[in-house]
Amino acid sequence: MVSVISPNNRRILLDRKEILRYLGYGGASPKENDAALIERCTDEVATAIDCKACYDCFSVTVSGDTVSVGPITVTSKALKRNLNGCQSAVIFTATVGFQVDRIISRYSLLSPSHAVVAQAAGAAAIEAWCDEICRILAEQYSDKHLRPRFSPGYGDVPLAVQNDIFALLDCRRKIGVTLTENLLMLPSKSVSAIVGIGASKGIECDNSCEMCDNTECEFRR
Repeated sequence: MVSVISPNNRRILLDRKEILRYLGYGGASPKENDAALIERCTDEVATAIDCKACYDCFSVTVSGDTVSVGPITVTSKALKRNLNGCQSAVIFTATVGFQVDRIISRYSLLSPSHAVVAQAAGAAAIEAWCDEICRILAEQYSDKHLRPRFSPGYGDVPLAVQNDIFALLDCRRKIGVTLTENLLMLPSKSVSAIVGIGASKGIECDNSCEMCDNTECEFRR
């Protein structure tokens, strides 16, 4: 049964360091005027986020490099490695809502610099929400160990798996998230992912970069 999370008692805090990382600052600090702009845009995005998620738990089976999570089957060495030792996994889709997209769209017309910051704040927001979902799942499965969340498009998992996830979770009806013909999610600050549930620790949770083969990614941690 697909469950929906729409918390009103869990505040999502935006990590300023993550926003600066998305903006390409690395370890540098922004100038005073830039810092003020970043602060204003971040505060605006923070007040606009509307966190929702839907998820369900499915059995996991592995045959060679072919992995099945419930009715979804994919050939992937990376996902196999991620789910090694798991007998079940949670599939979820999460969003921070359309209002963040509206802020980005408005600034795209009025101020490109504001739009770039709003994009970064929105990216940090959905990542923070996914981290919170993992904490919620860790509470729910407190006697198990969660693996790093793994999204379609990471490593050798094709983005087309999005179609299967959206059909399986009924994302449009449950939380209002849809897919375009190009497999992009609307609202844009949305994520779908698979989280393995294992009896033993295996790979530590929370850093999906460990599982991605794109070592040249500018956002890699």
